[in-house]
Amino acid sequence: ARRAASRSHAITLATEAGLVGAGPTQIPPAALDAAITATRARLVLQMALEHTGAVAAAVDAHDVLGGTRDERDAAAAQSLAASLPLWDEEREALVRRDRRRRVARTGVDFDSRLTSGEPDTDLPTDLAAAGMTAEEAAIARGRATTPPGAMPEDFEHPGGETEVWPPHPLQALACEPVTDDDYARRARAHSHVARAWAVGGRLAGVRWDGSEQTSAAPDALGAVTLVVERRARPDGLAATSWPTDRHFLREVLALAIGSEVHSPHPTWLDSYDPLDPRRLLCDEVGAAVLKRCAITLQGTLLAGPAVDQTALVAGVVSRLEAFFASGRPESRPAPLDAPAVDGPWPPHPQPLDGWIPGEPVRLTEVVQAIVADDAVLGVEGLALRAGTGPWVTEGAVELDPDCVPGDVDGECVRVRLVTTGECGHV
Repeated sequence: ARRAASRSHAITLATEAGLVGAGPTQIPPAALDAAITATRARLVLQMALEHTGAVAAAVDAHDVLGGTRDERDAAAAQSLAASLPLWDEEREALVRRDRRRRVARTGVDFDSRLTSGEPDTDLPTDLAAAGMTAEEAAIARGRATTPPGAMPEDFEHPGGETEVWPPHPLQALACEPVTDDDYARRARAHSHVARAWAVGGRLAGVRWDGSEQTSAAPDALGAVTLVVERRARPDGLAATSWPTDRHFLREVLALAIGSEVHSPHPTWLDSYDPLDPRRLLCDEVGAAVLKRCAITLQGTLLAGPAVDQTALVAGVVSRLEAFFASGRPESRPAPLDAPAVDGPWPPHPQPLDGWIPGEPVRLTEVVQAIVADDAVLGVEGLALRAGTGPWVTEGAVELDPDCVPGDVDGECVRVRLVTTGECGHV
């Protein structure tokens, strides 16, 4: 990568050297581009720091020439080819970095003029004279601490999205804070997400930087996990065309907290701060796929002598699965007559139906579902367990924060026929 003349040349050299493949000491093809960027990062950063003056001089020299700014910047990057041993794309990045520096400096200079009380300060005119684009002008305005007569809306798009990140201090009292519901709402914006929750702690899945989280730490301070319910794969779509859970969770995180999940540790920036959602300071936001824990029943149903035992057990299983699929009515949020105050991102309300992850399964509710059929006279020795957990005979079965009840296994349910006039036992 260091001796290659271009990125495509580096890919060719790595492939010819046998460095790319599926072996334990090889680089996966999908990670090759990122590996090359990481290998070159130190060299590019060194050139950026040691040759800042040369890059600025090249930009100044071409700014006085004709043409659009993109044409001038492209010519400036090309003029640096003889002095900087970098690829074309890297020299172009250094020019973008210098433009970014100029925008920030203009904002600071303007702020100092305001502080000194200099009259006739016209920020829009000054920014236009500096040749800034609309995006750069918004960034420069955000660098001034007290723009004259500015309102929070002046830094936002018509839909409410902020033009600058981090938001300007004037937006502090008008900007929606980043809360757990914000994270979950952003996750629900993904087309393959049916429901999403933000729960405290670190759960098995994908971390904020895109790496795999293999173990759970529910009590981890500052950690938030987006538990997402993935939609079923459409009929007719090949399994190879359906993203893996890890790839899916990375895309959900990219939508919810920003692009850092794809590039978590940048060595330097050559553009403006990303205008995508961000994590709140110190929040470690990960993602996990919602699990469905099988519920196993054990017990004896009391029924009359003429009952169809197989159908009786099947009816119990069906009613319980329907109850778990719909969820508890009292756990659902009350519908609002009017939508809550909207923030900078479009609303994506949570569907009302369905079980909430982590809610326990109460034995009393299971009994109610069992005896809903008049043919069931009672139940004895009822015990439940979730997955491979312990059997529970009273109270409730506790579920993990990323788990909802799934299929019901009734193989351990027996039927005892009552042939006398005794009262049923419950």
